Amino acid sequence: MKYLISRISGILLLMLAGKGLLMAQTGSTAAPSSSGGITAFEPGAVWLDTDGKPINAHGGGLLFYKGTYYWYGEYKKGRTELVPHSNWENYRVLAGGVSCYSSKDLLHWKFEGLALASEQKDSTSDLYAGKVIERPKVVFNPRTKKFVLWMHIDSKDYSAAKSGVAVSDKPTGPFRYLGSERPNGNMARDMTIFQDEDGRAYHVYTSEDNQTLHVCQLSDDYLSHTRNDKRLLVGLAREGAAVFKFNKHYYLISSACTGWDPNAAAYAVADSMMGEWKQRGNPCKGPGADKTYGGQSAFVLPVNAAKGQFIFIGDLWNKKNLEDSRYLWLPLRMNGAEPEIYWQDKWTVEKYWGLDQQAYKLVWSDEFNTDGKPDPKNWSYEEGFVRNNEAQWYQSDNAYCKSGYLVIEAKREQKKNPNYVKDSQNWKKSRPSADYTSACMITKDKQQWLYGRWEMRGRIDINPGCWPAWWALGLDKSWPENGEIDMMEYYRDSLLANIAIGSAKPYRAYWYSKKTPVDQAWASKFHVWRMDWDSSGIALYVDDRLLNQVPMEELVNKDGSGYSPFQHPQYMLLNLAIGGDNGGDPAATAFPKRFEVDYVRVYQKK
Repeated sequence: MKYLISRISGILLLMLAGKGLLMAQTGSTAAPSSSGGITAFEPGAVWLDTDGKPINAHGGGLLFYKGTYYWYGEYKKGRTELVPHSNWENYRVLAGGVSCYSSKDLLHWKFEGLALASEQKDSTSDLYAGKVIERPKVVFNPRTKKFVLWMHIDSKDYSAAKSGVAVSDKPTGPFRYLGSERPNGNMARDMTIFQDEDGRAYHVYTSEDNQTLHVCQLSDDYLSHTRNDKRLLVGLAREGAAVFKFNKHYYLISSACTGWDPNAAAYAVADSMMGEWKQRGNPCKGPGADKTYGGQSAFVLPVNAAKGQFIFIGDLWNKKNLEDSRYLWLPLRMNGAEPEIYWQDKWTVEKYWGLDQQAYKLVWSDEFNTDGKPDPKNWSYEEGFVRNNEAQWYQSDNAYCKSGYLVIEAKREQKKNPNYVKDSQNWKKSRPSADYTSACMITKDKQQWLYGRWEMRGRIDINPGCWPAWWALGLDKSWPENGEIDMMEYYRDSLLANIAIGSAKPYRAYWYSKKTPVDQAWASKFHVWRMDWDSSGIALYVDDRLLNQVPMEELVNKDGSGYSPFQHPQYMLLNLAIGGDNGGDPAATAFPKRFEVDYVRVYQKK
């Protein structure tokens, strides 16, 4: 099955710089490097090779060998036609063979030619252009020193359902075709190859009229199938298999069989390749997840497998113009034992996974390791009613350190308002008392920074009425002309990642805001929030997932002053507000409630 290109909601950028990536099926990598030319992945856009031509490598996979990546895929060229008398939308283009591209950085791809060419004259050949050559995958056999290519070989009407194999002495080919077979007599269509750390290789293929997947161990030379063949996900009709390994467990991402219509991906997990596979949920999250962002799984490439960092590689199929089908590369990260794939408008390998951390030095932190009051060298406190009609009275008593954590505790308790004025129109004075207390800690006049990577590991409470935040404000002007950055803010079912500047109206902010729904299960765990801020712009993350990003040229106050608040220092705030304009009604919530912080850190580039 292939997928029709859907409307892409944004541009995904993968800026690759720095360090030369080491990748294998189960390996660990450093950050890739690039220089000049293309600097970004853009799923859904035309991706040009080093000759300025669109990359033509569909349904494929990647191999890393001796410092170079090789991308193999279906070479589709020419007019797309609908095969007559098919009982499904069988759009086809003449099979062009298997293309090969090489790259040092995953961005700049050189066309190496056809690793395996199709046959133009002999209609009896498996490789005849009028037949099917799909899903090519290449692995290197360290025993034989050969490169082995497996692919789905089929007739025009998909009735042959075989797997073909070819071999080469070089990664770029040409590969010598050895023939095709039905593994152990089983139908075989969509497929992938997984090579484990022990050198064993496995063929995962869709079988039984696309109703059941099989996994079969390959022979020691990878050129044939053993009898060790197992059915998995029986009757679930899955295809587009992509396999990876994390923390001694094996994961398989696949799609449903729905013709050309996009559907939700799902993942399965097992303790061994030949073990019991259990189907789980959809690894894709957020808007577009129910359609795999318009794409279909093809391959998973490790960035740092030990840390659960991978790249999900898929295809955005254009059924009526297959040559113009495009590519979907997104970060895949492990959240515990669960893989997660989020759409990213703009992201970089270095910043998404912090692989550029060695370019930074730690300039300030508070680890909260000493029980008692937070370090007065770092923190002071807001007092009283402060902003947003919030219900709590801020006081320093509600912040303390215990067992290596900062605790900001909100309580339901009466606090007399010493500023109370009967019949006052000022909300800060019209309340005779507060029904809640909490704390807001600030570094103003103690610590402030211009640019840097800011990190906070914490656990937030998301019960009704709770409004926790980790944020920053400028020093030089009044709000909002001073600028506001909400690295972490939560209210009413969603995380917010906000950046505010001055608008054309006094005391009215112009917001760049992104919301992300979260639930109680998510909030019960600790998470890491991060801001990367430099002269080019601001990017906000949670657990290495990009939430919001705005370039610096957009962050100029809209009042005509030309003032750019984020080219000036900001100080940090940590608080747990209750109720107010956005926090919701806390009446039914049991107190006390806590915002717990493991650490806050500020890095700056060396």
